[in-house]
Amino acid sequence: MPNLSRVNRMAAWATAVLLCSSSVLAAQAGGGESCPVASPQSAAAGLAMASAARAPRLGDGISVRSESTGPYDPQAAAARREAERRTFERILASRPVLPASPAFALSITPQQRESIEQGTGGGRLRVGTALAIGQGVDFSRLDRAASARSELEFARGTLRVTAASAVWEVEVASAQASALRLQFGEVSLAPGVELYVYDENGRVVGPYTGNGPDGSGGFWSNSVFGDRVHVHVHAPDLASLQTSRFTLTQAMHFGSRYRLADLARQRYEVGPSPDRDFCGTAVPTCTLDGMCALPSNAGLANAVKGVAHLQYMDGADGFICTGTLLNTIFEGPSSEAGTAAGRPLYLLTANHCISNQTSAASLEAYFNYHTASCGGTCPTAADLVEVDGGTLLTTGAAPALPDFTLLRLPVPPVGAGLMRLGWTSETVGEGWYLMHLSHPEGAPLAYSHRRARLNNVAVPHCTVAPEPTFLYSGLAVPTSNPPESAGAVASGSSGSAALAFLDDYSDVQVVGQLFGHCPGAGDVCDANTDSTVDGSFRVAFPYLQRFLVDRIFANGFD
Repeated sequence: MPNLSRVNRMAAWATAVLLCSSSVLAAQAGGGESCPVASPQSAAAGLAMASAARAPRLGDGISVRSESTGPYDPQAAAARREAERRTFERILASRPVLPASPAFALSITPQQRESIEQGTGGGRLRVGTALAIGQGVDFSRLDRAASARSELEFARGTLRVTAASAVWEVEVASAQASALRLQFGEVSLAPGVELYVYDENGRVVGPYTGNGPDGSGGFWSNSVFGDRVHVHVHAPDLASLQTSRFTLTQAMHFGSRYRLADLARQRYEVGPSPDRDFCGTAVPTCTLDGMCALPSNAGLANAVKGVAHLQYMDGADGFICTGTLLNTIFEGPSSEAGTAAGRPLYLLTANHCISNQTSAASLEAYFNYHTASCGGTCPTAADLVEVDGGTLLTTGAAPALPDFTLLRLPVPPVGAGLMRLGWTSETVGEGWYLMHLSHPEGAPLAYSHRRARLNNVAVPHCTVAPEPTFLYSGLAVPTSNPPESAGAVASGSSGSAALAFLDDYSDVQVVGQLFGHCPGAGDVCDANTDSTVDGSFRVAFPYLQRFLVDRIFANGFD
């Protein structure tokens, strides 16, 4: 039976969201104020905490609540920025004098430019393409005379030797790139030798040491913003440098669709309203600022802290999707039991986004990529929490499986204040409001919802996504009150969690992850001609269970 309480509560809340969003757009057009944060006495907030928290239960499935990794610590974030600034200053003080022109001046072809400007890539948002470099850097080939010379050219870079250090640096440029990532191979750095990638604006990534982050000898650097970057190798002495080597394999050129580059350089041109030009990103006309959905509900507000903008590599291209952190149940003796802060960090996304370990290892996950408030200022680089790299645990492709991937992420920065979202393996009911918090077209966090439609022939279906492996939502009476649809998903939203409220309205739970919309060429803003399609968490759960649950329930699962 459908849970009518859940449907009715969500309907009441949906009305509040759309009223708030509409008033924001009207206020922006007339220069007025945005929606204030709702007080505890607001009508919508009064629906929260109506009953006790739901515990994990058997029967139709397991339900788990959301849980924080710990409070956000602005001082820890400031300390990380200060450490990066000091590293940048040390690099500037020790680097050699480089030629005026970069050693590697790359460029993309018109065909490559068109590909990344169009952005399409199998439901994902393509934002970059790889350019070959292929420069080996083997410092064992340095002759002994190098120690007697303060600076010399080597491997197309410049070496500077002093009594305190040996430093080698080279510049890579790619015309009109919004950002660059560099791929390294055959990395073998002696103890004490550090490799950095940086730009002239103070963005520094690294140090990379030994055989790279995962010990394999190959990795992609983190993104550095702009069209010129530097590779900086610092050794305590020439002898250490002479036992180090690597290959600068290729560069990933990001085009204008990679909006995080503008965020880092503070070059946003904010449009007149978030549903037309969202912090400089062209988005579907019905797009809603995700922060407008939050003031009246603490559960959804917490969910924002568990949603990530994902940037990763797949083959010769760079892509953007969305992912969501999942909570776990560790109740028995377990090496991974303990507080949420001490447990593994699991992220759910789509198989058509990340389906192999190479892509997972290249991941850059950015949390807190949202406006300051409903209709408020755009995010800045200082707002973001970055978690890099990942381990692919399990994945399943459509149509046989519900297009899911589960990754284990590294430990987040201290004081990150992230949220592991609750989930449920119970059956989704007819008429449930399914919500998405995602990054359409790579924009800051946006909100959308549709109503679940089960085996409804009036809903557009795609053969590659059969029910019940996939969930369909859509169909909306234009004059319905409350509105049955709001906002939209788009390229870049793929992998975002389908969220449903708990019965008591106090939390949200993951019931699936975004596969796409059907038909692919439809109007994403029209819920009657274009349905939203999510992979079913319930169907994926047998593959996810051993990572998310540390015990087997006596009666099993339905």
